[in-house]
Amino acid sequence: MQWSRYMQSPLFLEMTRKYYLSSQDLRPVIRNYLEARDAIRILDVACGSGFFTRLLAEGISSGKVCGVDLDGHHIQAAQVYAKAAGVADTTEFLTGDACRLPFEDNVFDLVTSHTFFNVVRDYRAAMREMIRVTKNGGKVASIDNMSLGHQTWNTGYYGDNVLFQRLRELETKVWTMYQSLCPIGSQTLGISTSEVPRFYALAGLKKVRIYPLGRAFSLSNAAMPEEEKRGFIQMSHDTSVEKLEIFRESEKAGEYLTDGESAEYIELLGRKRDYLLATIGENEIWEWHGGANLLTVGNVEKR
Repeated sequence: MQWSRYMQSPLFLEMTRKYYLSSQDLRPVIRNYLEARDAIRILDVACGSGFFTRLLAEGISSGKVCGVDLDGHHIQAAQVYAKAAGVADTTEFLTGDACRLPFEDNVFDLVTSHTFFNVVRDYRAAMREMIRVTKNGGKVASIDNMSLGHQTWNTGYYGDNVLFQRLRELETKVWTMYQSLCPIGSQTLGISTSEVPRFYALAGLKKVRIYPLGRAFSLSNAAMPEEEKRGFIQMSHDTSVEKLEIFRESEKAGEYLTDGESAEYIELLGRKRDYLLATIGENEIWEWHGGANLLTVGNVEKR
């Protein structure tokens, strides 16, 4: 099943990366761990909509960051997002297979990925390719989820608001449909994050090091700018409607959700969006989730 259609659309990727990597304080920390600096060539494997690629391109004026992804719809979106972010001159996006990267040997100073090794079936072949296109003395790195879910979660304190009670009931039915028609287990065929550090060593990388990256996201967070909250609220609404409409095209969708329930769900999503937009600045609801990622880095030494 096409990844950008059923699993993670470009809009969905942009939304989720905002709560993985939205902290402005975290971004320079990541670039520091990766030793990402100006005047080097960087490759972001399985770049999706290019959110992480753009993060790597921040502050680069004479270097180049290239993103490659198997899904052409993601690449098209990545190009649009990069132009809007003002980094089109220092980024490049190509459609390509991570297990057969479309580059010559020894091209990049740093080859990295974000939430990739958990989902790629032939992760050994992908790693061989990542090492192949890395220069001698360069680095291979990845950020991988310690859990595909959230280690910490709170559905928020909305009181006896009937809107949210009914929305949760319908969300259960909607996500049951998603998991039945396109199980996430059928897509996450890679390596467990707990195995990644040793996997790096067995692949021949040297001086393998790991760094923890925490993540926490909530619209109740006073540290989050209001403009960013508004953008996220609208994006969350749009991607939820988008995903439902795609799955409703399946002949089997009616087994899980009636047309009336689908329409009600969309209507409630709109009401939730409007409610959240009207209460921006509140500091009491605290619907939030958090967890951790693992950043792994290894040196490439070629004989």
